[in-house]
Amino acid sequence: MNFVKRSTLISTIIRRHFFTTTKLKAIKNPCPPDPTCEDIIRTIVRPQFRRLKENQKKFQVDDGLPVWLKGGVKDKILLQLTLILLVVGLGMSGQVMYELVMKDFA
Repeated sequence: MNFVKRSTLISTIIRRHFFTTTKLKAIKNPCPPDPTCEDIIRTIVRPQFRRLKENQKKFQVDDGLPVWLKGGVKDKILLQLTLILLVVGLGMSGQVMYELVMKDFA
């Protein structure tokens, strides 16, 4: 039981560490709309969080592409490789079944 509590606590700490902006929320009155103040706030938020939000914006754009192709060339290559491996695997499965069936007749 102690292990479950400890693992839950650890997962909560990790989740809060990576997916919240508590430092930004801790500031009661950040600043008036001033470019230098906005730069300070941007530096408070972790760069990983900022990259994540930019990536999410890229995937939310309605440009007619399916989600599995919005990653660019890398996604297209992975999709084609997956389809090729699927066809090869199905062909080899058919070959094995054919050989197993025809072994009895030969």
